[in-house]
Amino acid sequence: MDATSLSLIAAALAVVAALAAWLWPRSPKPPSIPSFSGGLHDPDQVREFIDFLDRHELGRARLDISMPGDVAHPEGNVLAARSFHLADPNGNHGGYEVLIRGGEVAARPLTYAHGVWRLESYVAVERPSGVWQGILARALVPISLADIAR
Repeated sequence: MDATSLSLIAAALAVVAALAAWLWPRSPKPPSIPSFSGGLHDPDQVREFIDFLDRHELGRARLDISMPGDVAHPEGNVLAARSFHLADPNGNHGGYEVLIRGGEVAARPLTYAHGVWRLESYVAVERPSGVWQGILARALVPISLADIAR
């Protein structure tokens, strides 16, 4: 074989290898987790947040939200809380009570600093549990990063 034949064979093998690599099945990307971030300081922001929870009911989400200091009350000597209350932006009922389920209060992701409540966590969004004294109750369950990776 001369050098030209060897070059053609090498080029053909390179093309076959490139096609095989391009067509070879790739591992699927992990599903992205929807996220909501921002402040809940006016009715439009509250409406967007509640709509987000409704869209992702029974799913996972990442939340990074801040709220006015009067939406929750610290429990004991820790600056954390089990729940927060948001006024209904439409004025139809008494608002929304959002419960953070599980664990000790101090370990929950709803914390208070500098006059603002902050919730930063991956959560499982539960269905609304019903209306109690005109207030629609919702629950969020914090999820660890290890559980998210699964």
